[in-house]
Amino acid sequence: MPSNAMKISQLIVTLQGIMDKQGDLDVVVPNQAADRVLAVQHATVVPQASYPWRNLIRPVLSFEPTDDYQATPEESGGWSYDLGTAPDGVRVRIMKRRGGEDEGVRSGDKWAAYEGGERAWEVAPGGVLAWRPL
Repeated sequence: MPSNAMKISQLIVTLQGIMDKQGDLDVVVPNQAADRVLAVQHATVVPQASYPWRNLIRPVLSFEPTDDYQATPEESGGWSYDLGTAPDGVRVRIMKRRGGEDEGVRSGDKWAAYEGGERAWEVAPGGVLAWRPL
């Protein structure tokens, strides 16, 4: 019997369609029983072949959120989560996944952070969460 789960290729097409229509969105897992909304992060999306309580017939893509979802409302601080709208080559304020706020600059799809110095250092893909003007 074929799996009733979505394939990664189908998930990519679905997510691209949602992003094209809605813009970039945060990924969360709601847990109504625990009254929590959990954040899904890069490190918590992993291929999994088994769980402590059950073996699987084939590996799956597993979302294992650990942290409560927290976000700063855009209207309260001027932050934009649409990174493509940041001016190219212009210093802006950025929110980094690791290290909090900093000054940074966008060059196409790449970001660099000044980290208190005069030289900007490239930030790993996915390392910038939001931007706002200085």
